[in-house]
Amino acid sequence: MCLANQKGGIVLLGIEDRGNGTRKFSRCRHSNVTAEWIAQRIQDGTVPPVEIAVVDASKLLQEVSSDSSVNCFAVFVTKSRHVGGHQTSGGVSKIRRGKDCRPYYSLTADDRTKAPIAFADEGCLSKPSIHWGIEQHKRKFGMASDQWESESGFLAHIGLIEAAGGNGHCVEDRISLAGLLLFGTESAIRHHCPGIETVVITPAGEERFHLNIVECFRQLCGSRNSILQAHCPHIPEACVKEVLINCYVHRDYRMNSPIVLRVNQDELEFTNPGALCTGLSADSLLYCTPVYRNFLLAEGARYLGLCDKVGRGIDAIYDGLLHKGLGFPIFENGESDFTTRISLNGSREFSEFLKRRSQSLGQLDEVIVLRYLFDREHASFRELCSAMQRSSEFGHKVLTVMKDKSMIEPSSALNLEWRLCSVIRSDIEHIFRDDQYRLEFEGLFGEQPLD
Repeated sequence: MCLANQKGGIVLLGIEDRGNGTRKFSRCRHSNVTAEWIAQRIQDGTVPPVEIAVVDASKLLQEVSSDSSVNCFAVFVTKSRHVGGHQTSGGVSKIRRGKDCRPYYSLTADDRTKAPIAFADEGCLSKPSIHWGIEQHKRKFGMASDQWESESGFLAHIGLIEAAGGNGHCVEDRISLAGLLLFGTESAIRHHCPGIETVVITPAGEERFHLNIVECFRQLCGSRNSILQAHCPHIPEACVKEVLINCYVHRDYRMNSPIVLRVNQDELEFTNPGALCTGLSADSLLYCTPVYRNFLLAEGARYLGLCDKVGRGIDAIYDGLLHKGLGFPIFENGESDFTTRISLNGSREFSEFLKRRSQSLGQLDEVIVLRYLFDREHASFRELCSAMQRSSEFGHKVLTVMKDKSMIEPSSALNLEWRLCSVIRSDIEHIFRDDQYRLEFEGLFGEQPLD
């Protein structure tokens, strides 16, 4: 599973590494162990089953080693073709990182979006939404135009319906809640999911949507003329999309409460029902192991290209906002809801500095440190580690590298406090000393004052 979630590979069974560079081969003590038995055990223990081929390599090993008593099996593991990878039957997923198997993501005990919707039939699904989803999927994954014979074939492919009769007619298929949420008609959403809606509050007034996720996405941020893009044109489009889809994918569908979006003069705010899953904290979302309460819905969204691969959401939001010159996103975990705030104020100077210095900035951690210190005279080592959401050991490495690049310098003994080097601060603050650059960026952020 760990190999499949990475790039695939080969596992050899029956070889003991003694630790001194030598290998020990032995006979398998269990007579029932065959290539078929091993393949079945692996597929029974992984969801969806890992695609493998198992070969009994005992004869080859016996010939090479001149020892007729030894056994060996080779397991050829194919890279996963599922956008969310594989997990164990217990809902835990890991991925191979170097020589280690590390956590990839985990699932909550009960995914409500897997549940079939009673009395839901073909008429509950919007064909225009499904056709849009098919085109998005083809564009995202380079699929052939004739890959599926029908809408139900596509939905079955991404796991949103369970075929009951095998004849391909959706009227006999079991439609999951995830399928209804993504592609349901407005009347079906109102009937089967009462209270689940999206509310958008802007200076122009309030709008309420009882639409499926696909149509909400298209109206709110699917184009340059969409609602959020019109009100917040200076927030990177990718960031708005990521936060919005996170609201739908991670909200608690046991609560009949709306997702609420608020736009005012200073910020864009997203609030979705349901606090973070157990084990997650609003202060450590950058590098935590993702936990899904609605994994089937998340898989469906990824198949449609509405969100990226596992674990690539929060860091993309940080990266997009900071490179645009905006401030850090703010995450707040309440008792029954979760809120994301994005400031509409920013610094054109910082944005332009990052554009010009992009080759010397190797990772997001360095951008975070620069922005944090640009907003204040100095900061403690602990504050910088907290901003990066890194351990003290890792944070020390980042700051040391930045010090060697002459970006930052300690402002107290024992490197307990840090500040921007005066040359770097001056470069940022005076980046537009050329009149040509002043004209080029005039009005970039509208009439909104920037710090």
